[in-house]
Amino acid sequence: LNNQPGDYRITAASAGFNQKIAGYSTLSYVNGDPSVVGTSSLNYGGVPSTDAVVLDGLTIEPLIPDQPTEEPESTYLLTIGRFEKAWKWSLNGDNAYDLSLEKDRPLLWDPQSQENSNLVIATKNGTWVDIIFEAAGNQTTLQPGHPIHKHSNMLYVIGSGVGKFNWTTVAEAKEDIPESFNLVNPPMRDTFTTLPAFQGPSWMAIRYHVVNPGAFMLHCHIDPHLTGGMMLAILDGIDAWPEIPAQYGPDGHWGKATEQE
Repeated sequence: LNNQPGDYRITAASAGFNQKIAGYSTLSYVNGDPSVVGTSSLNYGGVPSTDAVVLDGLTIEPLIPDQPTEEPESTYLLTIGRFEKAWKWSLNGDNAYDLSLEKDRPLLWDPQSQENSNLVIATKNGTWVDIIFEAAGNQTTLQPGHPIHKHSNMLYVIGSGVGKFNWTTVAEAKEDIPESFNLVNPPMRDTFTTLPAFQGPSWMAIRYHVVNPGAFMLHCHIDPHLTGGMMLAILDGIDAWPEIPAQYGPDGHWGKATEQE
């Protein structure tokens, strides 16, 4: 920031070795501060080639102070990772959200059809929900960190750690390892990256408030993992399901070609 305030072109590189994203972006600032100067370059593996401070997504605080409830109404423990084949991934044990399910009737039209499935989380409107992601791993499985994206409203990343999650709820775990949780000013995100599990298992806990009834996706943002089945459907507010506009219903024009076309 020791140059004149303005717009500067910067290189943007993915942090992943597969380099799905690379290109340029614009850095803009209005007030230069010569006392705060830092430079860093990235190689094409997305790794800093000079000393750099990397943003820690687990320690950032909301711009507007906010915090979740202390007592959620439900908890889901999900075992995430690869299973059976190199290209099969799951957010819930041995249950992959196969691409063939795209042919099924949309859950927005018929939420009860999959309400009890291992590929669906169904919640009640107005409740608080905990989801704990446990990644099993060792030196042979090479389980990476997974960028998990939740559609609809934001969530709080309230805790993480290495090893197995040997409790049934966050409250139980917090009694034994309070230093692993933050319920005062936790990060508020719509995407977060789970801890890698190269040497052994790891876990991460998130909490969110159900305030937007509807059918949404929870999935890994790495394309091959998503297409390999690393996804769940979240049916938020199953007890207060929205009325579907006629044009988006099964007898409407959604997905159909008109006579003029």
